[in-house]
Amino acid sequence: MSRKILALDIRHEGVSALVVQNTFKGNRIEWFRHVRFEDQDTAAEGSQNALGRAIETIVSELDINSMECTVSLPPDKVSYRNLSVPFADRRKIKQILPFEIESVMPFPIEELTIDFEKTGHADPTDIYVAAVRTSYMEAVAETLKTHGIVAQSIAPGALPAAVTVAALSSAEMTDFIWIDADSSDISMIAVSSGRVHLIRTIRAGAGDPVERAQRCQPHIVQFLAAFEACFHTDFEPADVFLSGGGIDPEQLETVIEIDSGVSVKTVDLRTFSGMNLTVSEPGEYRPELYNGALGLIAAEINGYRLINFRGERSALKRYWEEYKNDILTTGFIAAFVVIIIMFQVLLEAYYLQRSVDRVNRQIVAVFQSTFPEITRIVDPEQQMRLALQEVREKSTFTGSMDAGISNVELLKEMSLAVSADLDIEITRLVRGDEDMIITGNTDTFQTVDEVKGSLEKSKMWKAITITSANLDNTSNRVEFRLKIDL
Repeated sequence: MSRKILALDIRHEGVSALVVQNTFKGNRIEWFRHVRFEDQDTAAEGSQNALGRAIETIVSELDINSMECTVSLPPDKVSYRNLSVPFADRRKIKQILPFEIESVMPFPIEELTIDFEKTGHADPTDIYVAAVRTSYMEAVAETLKTHGIVAQSIAPGALPAAVTVAALSSAEMTDFIWIDADSSDISMIAVSSGRVHLIRTIRAGAGDPVERAQRCQPHIVQFLAAFEACFHTDFEPADVFLSGGGIDPEQLETVIEIDSGVSVKTVDLRTFSGMNLTVSEPGEYRPELYNGALGLIAAEINGYRLINFRGERSALKRYWEEYKNDILTTGFIAAFVVIIIMFQVLLEAYYLQRSVDRVNRQIVAVFQSTFPEITRIVDPEQQMRLALQEVREKSTFTGSMDAGISNVELLKEMSLAVSADLDIEITRLVRGDEDMIITGNTDTFQTVDEVKGSLEKSKMWKAITITSANLDNTSNRVEFRLKIDL
């Protein structure tokens, strides 16, 4: 069994389409095409004529009925913002997200479709939010639907490839900048500790790839400064990965090395995708054109979390149709295993209950021998606890009364000696024949010393010693213990 995935990477100059067959043995690129728009002006927002003609060309060469489809939008159609929220639950974040970003978006929130992903920072949780005009996204989806394509996911352009490299790069390469440059836009994505943190898209401007590379220098400096401002930490990328043909890599490396010495590497995502890829389609495969589409497919196959403006995924129904027999067989086997496990659990519970009953009988016997005066036994363990507690309470004030000083008089003397303004709580008092132990808590160590000094003024006792004074980190109070020699 296998599945075929069609990825459509939509840009201003055209559409890059890629079909990968996913099997248990590996993955194969069966078909790829880059269809340029005949007139870029007709691809402007509000007109889908050029996109429709490009999709028509792609569909005419494919049997799309058995394919899943995933789509990415032009990077400049998506706005990004970074936020910090006080909780990590995705449901709660979705509930408050529209209110949090409404004031920082260029369009009314009701006209936008938004999604978010976490950067990995917690307490508070740092997220990056992506927003696209709902009208534009629905127009693209409708154009695709007109030609028989139902997009299961719609992601921002350039992001899927960066997420794929972040997930599959080695540990020492986890901090890098991904630059995706086409003839219209330049997207910069900062990846730290294997997670996307910051995304910015700028206009490429007129000129050849060399001129665009030279103009990138101030934008890269601003991008690094924005990262440090957002996350309050230095960002020192080990590499800059370049995809797309909109920038000259040698000139970009020269510009970047002037400031940081970081090397620039052009990327063929096939070497990062981790999907055991082979190419069966004849023709020249150009990574700068198909990295975006391959990133979409890699994220789909490997299950990487992506911004998805479609929200709900419809892939479950397709999975059910394709793997129904296997799922049912696995389900029957799992049910049989569960029944066996439940039988074993019930058997063990039976023997465990017998052991519990035997222990309970032993508890009753011990209780009856210890407290023979109690004849009505309901809960022997709890009754024994209460009986022992009564014994302890009776023995709390056990001092000899030969001295003629009662416990009430001692308490009165302490109350008069210690100022009422002191924040002090007595939790336990135990009197013996020759001394008395006071346990309590207060706000500071100085208060403990003041209590000791106040008590020493009384002639009712011989000496007072602070036997312990410790700060409890949970309550942030000082727990103390005083010994009073009578």
